[in-house]
Amino acid sequence: MRLNRSNQNVVHSLIHYDSNKKSNTEKKILMMVLILDIIVISGIIFYMSQTQISDINAVKSSDAYRGTSKSNSTQIPDVSTMTSTVNFTTSSPAPERESRIVNEESEIRDTLTAYFDTLNTHSIEDAVKFFADEVEILINYGKDYSYQGPKEGIVSYLTMAFDLAPESKISGITISKIKINGDKATVQMDYRISSESYNFSMSITEYVDLMKQNNEWRIRRTNITY
Repeated sequence: MRLNRSNQNVVHSLIHYDSNKKSNTEKKILMMVLILDIIVISGIIFYMSQTQISDINAVKSSDAYRGTSKSNSTQIPDVSTMTSTVNFTTSSPAPERESRIVNEESEIRDTLTAYFDTLNTHSIEDAVKFFADEVEILINYGKDYSYQGPKEGIVSYLTMAFDLAPESKISGITISKIKINGDKATVQMDYRISSESYNFSMSITEYVDLMKQNNEWRIRRTNITY
């Protein structure tokens, strides 16, 4: 069947109208998608800018608060600067500590002096009383003799020493160092030990650790070196 020119024009118009309609519809959809994209992107940009602004404002507010807080708060002086301006009076405990140390040193000297006097009498029973319940005896840092245990165990050591040199005497005792730390103390002593029967005299340096036991200074460790 052949269409006349009039019908052909109508068909062409319909086809053109239909294609234009489709084209317009597609354009509208594309424009809507583009508009939505722009709105979303704009919203994201706006949100990010507002977040940055709020962060900046928060920082400024914090700085301003700190500045106000510093200006309004009470300034606490440095303790170290205060300490340097304190003047100790006679009621300060420092003189009391010094007095106590002097007294303790005097007690230690008296104890050691009495101990050596006892050794010179060769009284083993009295000598043992100057030691703590647990004791350590070293000669030349343990190379020549060592003992560690109850003080009753040093009886054999003293017996051996007195038997080997029954006429031995200790003289020229010098206490060169005393260091006190609470109820403990360390002492360095120098003296000479001699024996006429063996015709010898030897210089000794002894390092003694003492402790307070029943409110009395007692020897808990000694290292005899020569």
